[in-house]
Amino acid sequence: MERFRYLKIKYKFIILVAGTFLAFMAAASAIHILLVRPVFFELEEHDAEKNYRRIVHALEREIYHLDRLCNDWSTWDSLFNYIYTRNTSFINANLGPETFAFGNFDQVIILDRNLNRVYALGYSHPYREKLKSEVLAKIESLLKNSVLKKSSIANMPIEEVRGVLVTDIGLMLISARNVMLRTNPNASNGVIIMSKLLDERIMMSISEQTEIDFSIFPVEQSFLSPGIKEKLSGSLPVKLLINRSDKKINVYALRQDIAGSGKYVLHISTPMAISVKGDGVIKLAIFFLVVATIAVLLIVILTIDRSIVSPINSLIDQVKRIAKGDYTRRGTVPSNNELGLLSMAVDDMAQIISTQTNELKGVNERLELMSITDSLTGAYNRRHFDNVVRFEWERAFRAKEPMSLIMIDIDYFKPYNDTYGHVEGDKCLKAISTCITDNLRRETDHLYRYGGEEFAIILPNTSHEGAAHVASSIVEAVSAMEMPHSASKYDRITISAGSATKTPALPKMYSELIVMADKALYHSKKNGRNMAVSASAASSSSADDYIYKSC
Repeated sequence: MERFRYLKIKYKFIILVAGTFLAFMAAASAIHILLVRPVFFELEEHDAEKNYRRIVHALEREIYHLDRLCNDWSTWDSLFNYIYTRNTSFINANLGPETFAFGNFDQVIILDRNLNRVYALGYSHPYREKLKSEVLAKIESLLKNSVLKKSSIANMPIEEVRGVLVTDIGLMLISARNVMLRTNPNASNGVIIMSKLLDERIMMSISEQTEIDFSIFPVEQSFLSPGIKEKLSGSLPVKLLINRSDKKINVYALRQDIAGSGKYVLHISTPMAISVKGDGVIKLAIFFLVVATIAVLLIVILTIDRSIVSPINSLIDQVKRIAKGDYTRRGTVPSNNELGLLSMAVDDMAQIISTQTNELKGVNERLELMSITDSLTGAYNRRHFDNVVRFEWERAFRAKEPMSLIMIDIDYFKPYNDTYGHVEGDKCLKAISTCITDNLRRETDHLYRYGGEEFAIILPNTSHEGAAHVASSIVEAVSAMEMPHSASKYDRITISAGSATKTPALPKMYSELIVMADKALYHSKKNGRNMAVSASAASSSSADDYIYKSC
């Protein structure tokens, strides 16, 4: 205390402000830990339980869709008759691999009215390999010995059977229905069982739909820690176990399968968003409190030392603005001392940097234009074409709009060079480039030099007819130039054009459009040149699939 008494007022004030700040920080931290955080935890646990119910509902929805499919099949008269006749034509017509893929199920078992197997077939994902018969037999046995309760037809119909079944190959979604005539629902002739593996594809689909991270697995294959296993043991009927780890809330539930002999664990993991955001808000408040405290201290210091600290801070701010690219504002330090002279020097430096930056920007813009432009014709170059065709294709894919491409080739250009020389050949390329550009009416349509005497035109959001019209008009315009060409059968410069149109079905498959346009150009040259040939997305390699327009 004696030392504190003899401190300067400035330092006493700093100590008092810092002490008050520390005491406030300690109180705020205690309130947050003892009162606020428990509320955050309770809200997060409530959200975790809601997420658990959403996942259970999503699984039930998957089972419901499978059960609807099984119920639909169970009323087929052809299936009812097949159990009697065992005619393989029913299997060949209805149970090919594509049926499983289209119906979104993996296994089917057909039993007669005494629950003896009539037919069984199954596939495993992801490679669609056929399941071994003994695997299907185990599934059949599990259902017979539990929910189906092997019985005679007198005890039919069976109760509605659907749910999750634990098997040797993993968890399966199961649905079983009586096979009966549509016209006589009481006439049961057996049972049809449909199932599908509850594998990564289904869990990923549910996760994407619900935006919830979860996993589901048999107890025997569980990777849970011994402590979690012990807490879950004997927790049927379902009880939720909630714990926290790595900024996540984990919900575990032990569930019984429909056979009653297997158990599986449903695990849901959700971020502790409320706690994390709450902690973030508290930290932000602390940060601003620190800033406010520092500001108070700075006011004391600046009041005492303002003649030095203030000008220096002004200079620092001036330099930071320059570093961010702001060269227009000038320093505010008075020019009647050394710091003022330094501020003026910084202003001069900012002016020089601003001038040089503007000059460099102009040079960069010109270089950028040169890098995407063909120096001879003035059209865009092949490098820019590759970038634009990919960009326009992906844009058309997102907008579900048609995209057209015209490929152009100068007819008999090599003989023209041989006859008139390369200088005239270059003039010819320039003239054709200018002519084509003049005939493009929309700002979005551009000409590209594809290579040598080849050009390309990208037409965004353009129909098949529109592209064909543009191609035809360009061919006519070039022919109308009447540039002499003694080595051509037309005695003048002409071009051949091939147009193609396609509405993208997949991203990054723009090469399909280029191939189509190139084939159309090939047909144009093959059929006499000086014409425009158009191809649609349905075109094949047959010449009948192309539309020809001579000029």
